[in-house]
Amino acid sequence: MNPTSHSIPTNEGKLSRQAVRLVATTLILAQGCTTTTIVKVALRERGYNVYQAEVAKRLFEVAQSEGWKLDDNGPVRIFYFPSLKNAILDAI
Repeated sequence: MNPTSHSIPTNEGKLSRQAVRLVATTLILAQGCTTTTIVKVALRERGYNVYQAEVAKRLFEVAQSEGWKLDDNGPVRIFYFPSLKNAILDAI
């Protein structure tokens, strides 16, 4: 079989909840919280061709199913793990 006939997998398909969950979890663990914009940028850096509305919808679904907390101040939703927010507030 010709090695050039194999297609290289890309991330241009439908954005999965798994991909959003993985990126958002990584960001929350590294930074304590994340936003849809930060997740969108991280996904694009990983080769996903995504738009803000799509990421916002998926991230909200993930947050609800995982029991994450969010602060919604209108234009920005900040997502975090409940235990991390408490630990951060206690440290201040």
